[in-house]
Amino acid sequence: LKPEEFAAVSSDIEPIIPRYDLYTSKADWINQKWTELIVG
Repeated sequence: LKPEEFAAVSSDIEPIIPRYDLYTSKADWINQKWTELIVG
């Protein structure tokens, strides 16, 4: 990206880092919640 393009999409706040460890311990619950959110 050019500097002006990067500036348009970057942020000064802390990044959101996924909790991948939860996918191993709570995979069924996460899948159920995603399905509920998508299907409604």
